[in-house]
Amino acid sequence: MRFSNSLVLKSIKRSVILIRRSMLDVRCSTFAFDLCSKLV
Repeated sequence: MRFSNSLVLKSIKRSVILIRRSMLDVRCSTFAFDLCSKLV
């Protein structure tokens, strides 16, 4: 039981990190898009 729980926790942490990274990418891309639209 403990082993499986630790595995689940690891996978959850990994998914959270991936989600945070993707959200950061989206934020950066939208920021760059706003900059480009203002420049054009």
